[in-house]
Amino acid sequence: MLSIEERPLARDVQILANSLVCLQISEESDGMIAFIEARSSLVEQIHAHQFDDEKLCLIRDKVLRGEAKKAVLDSDGVLWIGVRICVPRTGDLIRLILEEAHCTRYSIYPGAAKMYHDLSQHYWWCGMKRDISDFVSRCLTCQQFKCEHQRPEGVS
Repeated sequence: MLSIEERPLARDVQILANSLVCLQISEESDGMIAFIEARSSLVEQIHAHQFDDEKLCLIRDKVLRGEAKKAVLDSDGVLWIGVRICVPRTGDLIRLILEEAHCTRYSIYPGAAKMYHDLSQHYWWCGMKRDISDFVSRCLTCQQFKCEHQRPEGVS
């Protein structure tokens, strides 16, 4: 039975449990140990749609034939190029990754070069550099606030 003060906490814990966060509590003889484990659904989404992309299917076939130099399939069947996961060009996965890397409070609207450097450490897809620069060039916030060292268009 929860007291009135504890009910919002219970509601928040239930919301976390319903949104891909695993909560486990174990009771020891001297007390209680609780920990939280957050799981990203992005890797699962990439894995589910990875071979809907024709180019990734061709790379997978090369891996299976032993012809790929840097690409590997892990034990779960996920395609990697080195340490970077291969993202399919199907669905909204690329847009989700770009928005997360550019528009969140923690990233503070990096430019195309910084964003490419950061994302290329973890992800790979065909045309990645072009997609990143297109995304940054279409960002309204970035268009409104140019850096002081950049000149306005048409001024020499």
